[in-house]
Amino acid sequence: MLARDTWYALNDVIQRDNWDEVIRYFAPECSWRLMPPGTVFRGSAQILGFLKSGWNAAAARQEPQVRNDFACGQDGVFEYTSRGTIDAQKATQFAAVTGAAQSPVNLVGKEFSFHVCFVYHVNVEGLIDRVNEYAAPEL
Repeated sequence: MLARDTWYALNDVIQRDNWDEVIRYFAPECSWRLMPPGTVFRGSAQILGFLKSGWNAAAARQEPQVRNDFACGQDGVFEYTSRGTIDAQKATQFAAVTGAAQSPVNLVGKEFSFHVCFVYHVNVEGLIDRVNEYAAPEL
């Protein structure tokens, strides 16, 4: 399986909120690094927790705008813009996940836009074993 196939399959199960299936796309020793701030999630359990908290931090999301998508062999780069609206039930989680400087109360109803770029590697077994995520949020 090529890197792009694995990446798209992972994103498909995330879009469907099928969190039980997400874990099967990661190698046990996988690392996911956020740049900035340099936070690293190691192993499928930590990565799954991070992905769930980030994905569920907004009430409504628009269809992502894919900007760049390139993969060859086991390496790939995927860049997109995610947009949505923050609701009252998820404002505290959104602030925690994004490191927003504003009080969660001030985030309710705001539109957000994240420009995100993932540089990833898939091992010979077809499992993601490394992700570097670069994000630039706009509120």
